[in-house]
Amino acid sequence: LGAAVPMACTDVLKESVPLILLLAYMVYLSPELFILFMTASPLVAIFVGICNKKIRARFGQLQEVMTTIGRYIDQTCKNQIVLQVYQGTQKSHTSFQDMNSDSQVIENKLNRTQALTNAIAQLVFGVPAAAAFYLYFNLFITINITSELLAKPWV
Repeated sequence: LGAAVPMACTDVLKESVPLILLLAYMVYLSPELFILFMTASPLVAIFVGICNKKIRARFGQLQEVMTTIGRYIDQTCKNQIVLQVYQGTQKSHTSFQDMNSDSQVIENKLNRTQALTNAIAQLVFGVPAAAAFYLYFNLFITINITSELLAKPWV
């Protein structure tokens, strides 16, 4: 335990120093973009986490339905004689239809979730990026034009 603490501290330093240097370099290059990055990053992380949970939930539901369908298929193939004796073929057919409709509903929900997350991701990533590029190039053009006007001799 005594040797683990210094090793953990050196590992933390090895991992954090390059990150701190990169962030300082970002501030040096463009403080506005750094502020935009630092405000947008937590929002993006929260958004990705929420989307990840929803998609995992949908896949979990789909997996449960597929497991149930597999169980029904197995029971039907192995117990076909019992179903015929007790006239359970209609019940088995109905349960297959129910599972199929549940599977389609879950797949539709999954497709809607993926479509919605794609659109929101494009909005979340696209708008700040477009705003940053617009502000950066607008500022660059303004400075460039101003420097050209000041550099030309007035006749």
